[in-house]
Amino acid sequence: MPPLETMSRFDDAVLWVKIGNDRQGEPIVAEPVCLKVTANFTSRNSMQADGNVKSSDAQVVVNREIAVDSILWFGRYCDLPSSTEDAVYYTVVDNAKTPDLKHRAVNTMYKVTVKRFRGRLPAVRSVV
Repeated sequence: MPPLETMSRFDDAVLWVKIGNDRQGEPIVAEPVCLKVTANFTSRNSMQADGNVKSSDAQVVVNREIAVDSILWFGRYCDLPSSTEDAVYYTVVDNAKTPDLKHRAVNTMYKVTVKRFRGRLPAVRSVV
């Protein structure tokens, strides 16, 4: 039987991991990667310690640590629309890592909080 942390990821997603910023401060992302995830689409607002309100559109359980400002699209890579106006992209606004009760790294659960992404997709660079 698979561990509880990994047994419920049935949904497909495409991930563009943020690898840095360009000279203008815009994010640069790596080539897309396909993932199995579990997404809970629930809008939430939370108050941060400095008094700012942070809003999110979904919480997603993934199989790896994902950098903030990475881009997610829910669906299979082969179904990715050719035009960015037709797709709903999400950007990662927060990430959390929860080890299992025995603190084994193998069964760590990774959860990211995402918000709907509006605008143009960042530049994609190949990582060698």
